[in-house]
Amino acid sequence: MDTAKLEKHLIVSVQEAHAKLGFDDAPMTLNYTLSTLNHILGTELSAEKMGGVLGGFCSALSERLGRTELSSVGDVFCLTISPELRRYIRDEIPMPKFLGEFIKAVGAGKSLDEILGIFRRYSDKAHIEQVDNDEFDYLCYFENGVPDDCFYCLTVEGPMISYHRFSREDYRALGL
Repeated sequence: MDTAKLEKHLIVSVQEAHAKLGFDDAPMTLNYTLSTLNHILGTELSAEKMGGVLGGFCSALSERLGRTELSSVGDVFCLTISPELRRYIRDEIPMPKFLGEFIKAVGAGKSLDEILGIFRRYSDKAHIEQVDNDEFDYLCYFENGVPDDCFYCLTVEGPMISYHRFSREDYRALGL
């Protein structure tokens, strides 16, 4: 089993938090459901077996990059990232350009057209769909997964845009 995709997810999640909220010198906890972890890892593990995999993942990550601790409650796993690892991610791993530009635009209160334009600038394979449901207003993603393989659910609330970012598998599991 290759945990590189989980490591990438963890790093990008920390980068997203830094871009949205700024950096502080405190631990940060990321919560993952068992189903999300199975999607990321491409597995169908039980909670018990996933705990073993994550224990090894946290040990290896702690040795290479910085302390990461594991805890769980039922089928929810919590990865607590040390301030040292958060600092390493901030200082040494470049933020993906698309994600950085997107978060900056949303945080600056840019218009819907400007935000959708970011998707279009990064790829001619940008899928932008206005949806009719009670959850969000637009579904945006890159059909070929380049430069980003997540699904973005945008909500328009007056002049403000908010979003939720999902892995492709987690979005599909929502059944929207």
